[in-house]
Amino acid sequence: MDDKVKLIRLMKMKGERIKELTGVDFYFGDEDEKEILSWDDETARKAWMEIKSNIKYTRVCGLSGHTCPFCVYYALLYQNKTDIEKCDECGYGKRHGICFLVGSDYHKIKQKGICGKDLSNEWYKKIIEEIEIESDQKGGENGIE
Repeated sequence: MDDKVKLIRLMKMKGERIKELTGVDFYFGDEDEKEILSWDDETARKAWMEIKSNIKYTRVCGLSGHTCPFCVYYALLYQNKTDIEKCDECGYGKRHGICFLVGSDYHKIKQKGICGKDLSNEWYKKIIEEIEIESDQKGGENGIE
């Protein structure tokens, strides 16, 4: 399983958790998946490694730019731009609305009461471990279920 597939699995698992807690089913869609699959391998690898590091060492939780593949990817691509400029470039933001703006899908989900305890650091660690185990078992296959 390559790193792009790992990022997709993370987003799908977050989407399932959000749906379970709120009934919201628009967190991660087919177009989001297609975008991740179009990313260059090296930057996708760096994004996956950074997310893992953020979870392990900074104990991030909740819906955070530190656990979002899109936020991390665009931060890596546009290191010399301001945060708002990165958000303007973000494909997720173009499809779902820029996250910090009222009316965006992110804002709608936050309004449903999703917080750190719902997507705890422990939850993220468990999910990352599941994805890595699944990747090891597939022996590097690139398929998505």
